[in-house]
Amino acid sequence: MVLGDNLPEQQKLEIIRRQLTIGQVVRLFCKFTNPPKEKLLVVANIQPYPILFVINSEINAFIKARPQLLECQVQIEAADHSFLNHHSYIDCAQATCFTMLEIESQIVQDMSRIKDCLSNELVKEIIAAVERSVTLDRKEKRWILAALSTLM
Repeated sequence: MVLGDNLPEQQKLEIIRRQLTIGQVVRLFCKFTNPPKEKLLVVANIQPYPILFVINSEINAFIKARPQLLECQVQIEAADHSFLNHHSYIDCAQATCFTMLEIESQIVQDMSRIKDCLSNELVKEIIAAVERSVTLDRKEKRWILAALSTLM
């Protein structure tokens, strides 16, 4: 439990909207994983809708076997990020979309779902991985690059 958990819902929503920024890491329940589970995700874009990248503890065999996907994995070190227990990888080959309502409804129940922001160096690596990506939707790729570039 964090201090914000005791606030009225409207105040929580104001805090969430203020803190949910590009480069922010959040923990959300993901129905798309098999099995569905909690995952850490990086906010890569907010408007016109949130686009996030999943943080995985390891790179799966499918991605390892495909150089175009492998080069879009960005290593994130636990030593530099308190929300990690071990080094992990940001999958920049695949965008994950949530509605703002989905994100807010999860975070309003547990404000500790909002984690730290990524360092500028890591954002640069993500930008490079997104630029290399051949799997991201072109329009979403433009939005992501424009959003991430505001951090530089």
